[in-house]
Amino acid sequence: MVDHMGSRRDSEYHAGARHIATTLFGVLAGRWLGTPRDPYEKVAGLFVMGNVGLVLGMAWDPVFPINKQPWTSSYVVFTTGVALSALACCYWVIDLKGYRRIATPFVVFEGMLSQFTRCPACWTGS
Repeated sequence: MVDHMGSRRDSEYHAGARHIATTLFGVLAGRWLGTPRDPYEKVAGLFVMGNVGLVLGMAWDPVFPINKQPWTSSYVVFTTGVALSALACCYWVIDLKGYRRIATPFVVFEGMLSQFTRCPACWTGS
């Protein structure tokens, strides 16, 4: 949003930084999984960092309430903790324990997702 002087408000720049932080946490998790470490060490690291994110997000909640609409910093840290814990669970169950059958729907439709997301753009002429 532009104010009467023609400059952008600081809150917009901070909101962009929070979105970038959320993305970078995902990139770091992917890089962690791509390391040549022992798979059990990888899953333990994801669980530990996920729980750290959950605790830090809850501890930060009284200062900046966990709220998606303004995308608060506590929301970023808390949801990163949830995502890392969920990723650790999936990695442990599917890859380490070998229960691959529960992931079959995601494998079957893997190539369809990119085609599905392009369709609305084609319909609107974008």
